[in-house]
Amino acid sequence: MGFFKSFFSGKQEKPETEKQKNDQKNFEIFKYDGMRAQRMGRPDYAIKCFTEALALQEDFETMSYLSQVYIQTNALSEAHELLERMAKQEPDHTSTFLTLANVCYLQEDAAQKAIEIEEGNAMAHYLLGRAKQGMDDGIMSIAHLTKAIVLKDDFTEARLLRAEALIKMQQYKEATEDIDAILSQDPDEEAAL
Repeated sequence: MGFFKSFFSGKQEKPETEKQKNDQKNFEIFKYDGMRAQRMGRPDYAIKCFTEALALQEDFETMSYLSQVYIQTNALSEAHELLERMAKQEPDHTSTFLTLANVCYLQEDAAQKAIEIEEGNAMAHYLLGRAKQGMDDGIMSIAHLTKAIVLKDDFTEARLLRAEALIKMQQYKEATEDIDAILSQDPDEEAAL
């Protein structure tokens, strides 16, 4: 009886295989819809599609498309984060580092202009510190991140980034002070832990 059932109804696929096929199909739909939206000048929809595709599958090419859209829409912070992920995923891909260098330069320029307009803007100092760190200028990165923290004491992201920069410069005691300050404000902060 089992033979006839499988013969007439076809083989039943396992649920995992079905889910993988569905995920792959949805990934491709989102990726190609994002590419079409990008060509049609709809960056908002392209970002949504690429983000959905990447939630299903970590794909270097899709990340590259998304980083382009982020840069086009001046979402430099998001582009920076994505390009850093891409650089870790494929450390020999030269164009990723060139694009990252360009984003760091744009971030630095934009942050400088924001600081000229409003010296006391903690976010502008944070972004400039981040750009400097992306350009391997640890001392200037720490200087701007310190300024951001002085302006906004509970600026967790600035403290985390400054701790990273301090660790790169082997200033472990100072890095520990930043981590301790973060944990005193939020004992569950994953990145600090």
